[in-house]
Amino acid sequence: MKATALLTCVALVTATPLDARAVRPAAPDPCTLVGKTDAFRLLGWSLAGSDRKRYAVAGATGTICFLDSPQGKIIVTVPDHGADFIGATPYSDSGAASLARHVYGLGGDVLLYNGTAYVTRYKRSVSVHVVPNENPASYDDVEGFARTILGHMR
Repeated sequence: MKATALLTCVALVTATPLDARAVRPAAPDPCTLVGKTDAFRLLGWSLAGSDRKRYAVAGATGTICFLDSPQGKIIVTVPDHGADFIGATPYSDSGAASLARHVYGLGGDVLLYNGTAYVTRYKRSVSVHVVPNENPASYDDVEGFARTILGHMR
């Protein structure tokens, strides 16, 4: 009887992942992560359209969405693997990493750098880059997008 219970216990432990959240969720569509109401609420911008494309640059692959506005662009990037973003990021450049601002208490890993919010949760990364026609985006401009993205990554 004790041997049967022990074998049953071992079978259950080996058949169950240690952390269910360790399973990487499917990649979200970057054009659905930031909507018209988000752009207006966070920046006062009206969106005119969007363009979704695949990218493959220097070994990094993923999907990118360009959201157009008369006030500028919002660029949402979803890498296929980890933090394989395009260009210098806090993940790929130590100089950028030293200048990035960490935001704690949002339920994910959030870095703000150079007009971009980098968000990682459950082994899935997303970035939102705000490119106004005038004046660079501030940390405050992009932090709201980090909160919005994390809301989609539940």
